[in-house]
Amino acid sequence: MLARPWSAVARVPTTDGEAWFKEDPPPLAFEPALTAALARRRPGILPEVITFEGPRLLTRDAGSRLRTRLDAGGRAPSWEALLSEHGKLQLDLAPAVDEALALGVLDASPERLEELSAGLPGHERRRNAIRDAVAGLGSDVPISVVHTEAHDGNLFIAENDHVRLLDWAEAVVSHPFVGAVLPLRFAVERTGRSPERLRDAYLEAFTSLAPLTELRESFSHGYLLGALVRALTWAVLDVSPDVSAEVGDPVPAWLDIFDGIAAGTITLGEA
Repeated sequence: MLARPWSAVARVPTTDGEAWFKEDPPPLAFEPALTAALARRRPGILPEVITFEGPRLLTRDAGSRLRTRLDAGGRAPSWEALLSEHGKLQLDLAPAVDEALALGVLDASPERLEELSAGLPGHERRRNAIRDAVAGLGSDVPISVVHTEAHDGNLFIAENDHVRLLDWAEAVVSHPFVGAVLPLRFAVERTGRSPERLRDAYLEAFTSLAPLTELRESFSHGYLLGALVRALTWAVLDVSPDVSAEVGDPVPAWLDIFDGIAAGTITLGEA
């Protein structure tokens, strides 16, 4: 079993193939019930849930990590396809917002971000930037259940190239665009392609709601707020100083990224 402050995970051999057990700490105990609820809406891309109880979740094996496959030079779907599918998923999960909130998922809706960030270091000097970004999001795209870590470490690929998105412990209810920071960064690092091209692949799913030019503007504000939301998710977890040191003291690190995006020193795909 691999035990970390944010979860304990173990491989479980069964007569029906391998399964995975996961137990979440109290701040993230919503994950098993949330995973099961979202899997009912999008069974093809969520993990296959065998059973869950409280903070404990048992799922079927989802294949190999995308990161592992890419590192080995194996075949994988294009990042454009993965980002496009992620955008579709965010739209599909918008009707699940109330259910997610009832399960205890963090309500990081845009209108609450200023209030939520009040306890973070340096909040006062970020207040106007937060307000402006929230206003810039507009109202065309509905809030959803947002996976904030949809990178190549949480994407798994089965032998038939079927892709599933795992690890919903740091999901929030918010504007979908706040969840695009990490997948965009990993896509740019992996492919070397234009971040604008990859961003537009993600935005394709939302063009039924607004013109692409408007979506790009809204995305720039969501991209900034995404760094703030990552700081908030780490603040909720409230890991020990030893763990913070091990993972790079994530709350101030993400606030520094917010400041860099706001100042223009961190550009699209670099966060």
